[in-house]
Amino acid sequence: MEKFNFMEYIIKETEHVRKAYDDRIDQTRMLERYSLIATGGIWSWCATNAQSPEVALLKWMPAIITFLFGIRAWGNAKAIDATRDYLYKIENYISLPEEIGWGKYLKNNQEPRLAMTAYLFWGILQLLTILIPIFYG
Repeated sequence: MEKFNFMEYIIKETEHVRKAYDDRIDQTRMLERYSLIATGGIWSWCATNAQSPEVALLKWMPAIITFLFGIRAWGNAKAIDATRDYLYKIENYISLPEEIGWGKYLKNNQEPRLAMTAYLFWGILQLLTILIPIFYG
């Protein structure tokens, strides 16, 4: 039986956690992109087919899509926070100096505007997908 190599485990664990972190960021950006594309596509169809009876129901689809994608993005944000915190714990456990380590960097240099812009994006998009069908539907 092979002897357990603690440092090799920590290295692989850290690589996995960083990949999970990056994947969540990518997923969140894809959700933003797809919600805009879906909203634009649906409303474009509605605008060019305004006399169609389907428009009465279809014009609300962007609000539903934005809500569902927004929930998923919020879940990703919570998972990103948990991943960052876990990475920070790993780095503390192996006693990395304060200026070394991605988890420590993220924890000590949080950019609140980045999170705020994401929440604003989803909030404004959700609001627009509700108000536009009310006032222009």
